[in-house]
Amino acid sequence: MYILKNGVVNNYGNVDDNYPYVYSLPTNFDKIDNTALVSFASVAETLVTYLKLKTNFFEHLKKWPAYANKSDKELMNKIGGVLIRHIAQLHRSGIQISDINFGFPLTTSTVGVAVCPSVAMTTHSCKPNTTYYFIGDIMVVKALENIKPDEEINHAYRGIDLYFEPDLKDRQAMLLKECFLNCKCLACTNPKMTPSVHDAYICVRCKGPIFYEENMAESFGEGTCLDCNYKGNIPPEVVFKETLMLNNLAKFRDLDNIKAANRCLKVAKTIYQPYHRLVRDLYEMMAAYYLHRGNIIGHMKMLKITIEHYDKFYGNLSLLSGVIRLIGCVSSLLLLGPNAFNSFSQFGKILDEIKHMLEEAKVILDLQFPPYLEKVAELEKVISKLR
Repeated sequence: MYILKNGVVNNYGNVDDNYPYVYSLPTNFDKIDNTALVSFASVAETLVTYLKLKTNFFEHLKKWPAYANKSDKELMNKIGGVLIRHIAQLHRSGIQISDINFGFPLTTSTVGVAVCPSVAMTTHSCKPNTTYYFIGDIMVVKALENIKPDEEINHAYRGIDLYFEPDLKDRQAMLLKECFLNCKCLACTNPKMTPSVHDAYICVRCKGPIFYEENMAESFGEGTCLDCNYKGNIPPEVVFKETLMLNNLAKFRDLDNIKAANRCLKVAKTIYQPYHRLVRDLYEMMAAYYLHRGNIIGHMKMLKITIEHYDKFYGNLSLLSGVIRLIGCVSSLLLLGPNAFNSFSQFGKILDEIKHMLEEAKVILDLQFPPYLEKVAELEKVISKLR
């Protein structure tokens, strides 16, 4: 990676010896609480003891002139201190490596953490201007927008951004605990920028987003609208409607009652913001319902609405928005099939819709994670054969 410093472009990092760059990474020791430090010290003590009793590490270390005259105790303290430093750096600068579990609903899981010194030197933002992916042990960083010469490059530390954790308070608590960071990025100082604004209720005054604080004595306390600043408690009719909606959701989930799902949607639209997470999840569940029953028309209809919700919540260039399109193409092609629908009157139209969805997925995945383009190429071949 190349970094601009004092008007001069300098190479940062060394393929042959990256350790000096790793050692110089920030630790944020001043923000780490005593409980975390004790935990780090305990891990370091265990590792040092293992190195001493089970390996010849310290004998090898004494062959270096700088350590030749050091006692075992001095060396163990030295290495223990270095390990505590690196554990703190791993928390502060570790890069999250995630995998996507294909299917309905779409889920992700963490499979590892990497340390990339050049990337770790960039600042954090909960709405970063770069994205990254891994190909083997190589980390590829791409810009999500045009970045001016003097503008900061940032990424989401440990993968913690406003999409990973939409709730502002929970995200800031997570960043403080995991990365020892008091985040003051734009997404954390402007409530309207966070995706959780979609998870708000509808304000009775202006229809804007309003959140009601949880209260120990009651279900909800007072809420404040982000648009008109109206303050008030959750209306009783909203509580009634929400209870009715949840009852219908349970009927759909437990009894596969599609009429209950439609009733649930109808009520949800009167109390929640249009792209509320529960509404999105409901559309996704309905897409799965029609998929399992072989209903291509119903599945495609619910799928397109689900994609619209993913785009609104995560951004239309997000990896999740690309993957949900890819999954939708796979599920729709399974339903369409070369044998079951050859005489189907809307066969060509639906195939065109799947092809368009795949083209959108291709653009997004080329940006976010090119290895998935192999899956796109396989689907393109299937579509070609069906034509």
